[in-house]
Amino acid sequence: MESEALPRARPGSERPGCGPLAGRRILYASTNHAWAFGWTFYQMLAEALAGRNEVVYVDTPTSLARLRPRRWGALLVAAAEREGRLDLLRAAGLPLQRSRWQRSAGGRLAARAVARWAARAGFDPDLVWTFSPWELPFVRRFGAATSVYWTADHLPFVPGERPLLERVDVILAAADPVYEALRARFGARVHPVPVACDFARYHGARLAPAPPPAALAPLERPLFGYAGWVSPRLDLELLRDLAERRTGTVVVAGVRSGLSAERLRAALGPRVVLLGPQSREELPALMRSFDVALVPYRENEFNRCSNPVKFYEYLASGRPTVTTDIPTLRAFGSVASVGSRETFVERALAEAERPTGDEAARVAVAREHSFPALLERLGAVLG
Repeated sequence: MESEALPRARPGSERPGCGPLAGRRILYASTNHAWAFGWTFYQMLAEALAGRNEVVYVDTPTSLARLRPRRWGALLVAAAEREGRLDLLRAAGLPLQRSRWQRSAGGRLAARAVARWAARAGFDPDLVWTFSPWELPFVRRFGAATSVYWTADHLPFVPGERPLLERVDVILAAADPVYEALRARFGARVHPVPVACDFARYHGARLAPAPPPAALAPLERPLFGYAGWVSPRLDLELLRDLAERRTGTVVVAGVRSGLSAERLRAALGPRVVLLGPQSREELPALMRSFDVALVPYRENEFNRCSNPVKFYEYLASGRPTVTTDIPTLRAFGSVASVGSRETFVERALAEAERPTGDEAARVAVAREHSFPALLERLGAVLG
C-alpha cells in the first residue's frame, strides 16, 4: 500500500491558488445540527469560517412546548449569545415537526424570528448558508445575500429539497455520486467541495505520541479500531466477523450511540471491546493507538453518497485504514484499503500483517482535507 505519488483528487476539487473565504457576513443556518449535540463537521466548519468572517450560527430551534411562558417572545425575535468566535442564535420552533407541512411552517417561523433579530442587531448578511431543505425560508428572508446549500448525503432528493436546489445561488457537494447527479441537473451552480477534518488535533497525536490509553494497554495486539459515532450506518456484523477471527482485538469507541448498550452488545458479540463514549480531547490519542483503523459502513445508498470525515481523521493520525466501498474514497486507494464488504475482514487482517507503510502520504492527503484547505476552496467558489 506504499505509494510513490499522492492520489489524484477528484476533478474540480483541487485547491486553487487563491486565498481563503474571508470578510463575509455569514448567516449559517444549521438548524438540523444543534450546537450542543457534539463537535461535528458542521460546528467545526462554522468555527473555521468565524476565524476570517462574521458568522451567526442559527441553532436548532427550541420547541415551544419546552419554553416557559415568559420566554414565548422567542417566537417573535431570536436570542443571541457569544460562543467563541461566533454568535449563536436561538429561536423558538413548533413542537412535533413530523410532517412536511409542519417542518416547512417551523422553518418559516424560525426565519421570521431570525430576520427580526437581524434587523434589531443591524446584522445584514451577504451570505446565507444552509444544510437542510427546511432552511429555504432563510434564503427567501435574506434574498439579497448570496445563498449556499451544502447538500445532503442522499440520492435521489430528500423531501422538500428540490425547491431549495432550484433557488440557491451555489450548491456544494462533498461526495462524487451526489456531485455528478446534481451537476447533470443544475449545471455550473454545483461545485465539488470535499469535507474537512480537524487536522491539527489528529496530526498532533502523531507528532507528540503518548502512552496508549489505559483501557487499551492490556488488550491483545493488533488493535483494529473504530472511533466515532455509533449509528445505523455502521455494519456491526463486519466488526463481529472480524472479532471472531480471533486475531488481535476489535475495539469500538463510540462518541455517542443510537443503540442501547444492551442492543449494541448483542449486535457486536462478546469478543468486541466496547470502550464507551470518548470526548473529542481523548479521540486523537485513541486513534493513534490503533494498528488498523476501520470505516465499516453498510453498503447502502446513503453511505454510497457519503464522504466520511472519519477517514481523514484516521489518515491525519497516520494510521493504516480499511474501508468498505465508498465511491468518493476510491481515489485514495494508494494510501488506504478501499474495497467491497465481502473482502473487508480479509483486507483488515492483511493490513495488520504489513509494515505501517507510508505515513507521510496518508498525512499529506489529510492535510489537503483540513479546514484551511477547505476555506481556500470555498474562497475560490464564493470569494
